[in-house]
Amino acid sequence: MEKGTKEEESRKIIEETESRVYISNTPGDFAGVTSVNGKAVIEIAEAWVKENENFSFPDRADLADIMYTTGTTGKAKGVMVSHGALLATAENYETGFAMGKDTVLAVPGPLNHVNALRKLYLTVKCGSTIVILNGLLSMKAFFHALDTKEVNALCLPPASLRMIWHFSGEKLAEYADQIKFVECSTAPLSEEDKETLCRQLPGSRLYNNYGLSECGAMVMYDFHAYPGKPSGCVGRPVGNAHVILVDEDRKEIEATKAHPGLIANAGPINMLGYWHDPTLTKEVMADGYVYTNDLGYFDADGFLYLVGRKDDTINIGGRKVEPSEVEEVALKTGILEECICVPVPDPITENALELYVVLKAGEEFDEEKILGFLNQHLNAYQVPKKVAPIDAVPKNYVGKPDRKAFIEGRSTGKEKNNG
Repeated sequence: MEKGTKEEESRKIIEETESRVYISNTPGDFAGVTSVNGKAVIEIAEAWVKENENFSFPDRADLADIMYTTGTTGKAKGVMVSHGALLATAENYETGFAMGKDTVLAVPGPLNHVNALRKLYLTVKCGSTIVILNGLLSMKAFFHALDTKEVNALCLPPASLRMIWHFSGEKLAEYADQIKFVECSTAPLSEEDKETLCRQLPGSRLYNNYGLSECGAMVMYDFHAYPGKPSGCVGRPVGNAHVILVDEDRKEIEATKAHPGLIANAGPINMLGYWHDPTLTKEVMADGYVYTNDLGYFDADGFLYLVGRKDDTINIGGRKVEPSEVEEVALKTGILEECICVPVPDPITENALELYVVLKAGEEFDEEKILGFLNQHLNAYQVPKKVAPIDAVPKNYVGKPDRKAFIEGRSTGKEKNNG
């Protein structure tokens, strides 16, 4: 679980996954579940191995992980990943990054995030070394790891990069001779960020890649080696991926920038499906493909470009937030008639959230009170950085909040705002 996960969210996941053991440094009180202290896990594992010396290794098709994610459609769900998919994804990274046993890769956790987990499996697969950081809470700790752990490769999502630059300026450039490569994923890297990284690390391989929890690393490329590629380029498909572009009917098309297609992937990196949700699995998977809500196109050289998403899911520093979930919680305050959650640019996480609310008759606007309620019922990255009152929420043809119309109206100053 992510640090700070609300107890009701933990209970929901435990019940849905039919968990029998809960491992934590603080005891959990969940009916029918054994609570084990994290420090005792090694002793328990060693004792189990001694008693079961003839245990068999799992098959490639066996279930390895259930990773809860907002994924391609927003609402949290359990992505079932096989051992074979983990191995195939690791192989894509290993060949794509030209990894070796001498690689020492520093990764800013947390380990509940798919990005850090995949890098852990990668280092086990190719026999290299991983240094797992406790996020980027301290720049001192980050650079101390570079100084003392022989780190020569970095996994830095765009939000982490911007944090380093915000607090440390040009200090990363001091390690230009030490860093063999940097991998950037979980969100698209802006052209400005690419230019800064190329300038600070002129001799390093600098990778951008694109993938999902549902289908690992699909495409990647060294943008340092291809400086002329336009904005939105995320690379070419790698070995264990077969990427195509389709229309709304899932028919393969020749997409262009003006008329992009929906991205789909086939191959051994794909998930098995969604845990206990065959209906949603059928909506996303068919004929060996995982169909995403991401829009893109290929250029003449086979490079894939991302141009947006079909749905409203918002990327906050690599974590996906479904705005309707924020709105649903906000309405439980009891003082709102309606509300709408939208993304705004952020220098660190690329996007942040703002919530605009319509008060019930007789209620007074109190931003601190609303934010306090949201902090109690949402994870930190789901909480808007601003709440403001408006007169009305625009609706689409089915009566749902029209985020696109609201954002366009706000940019032209046409929205009604009584704040």
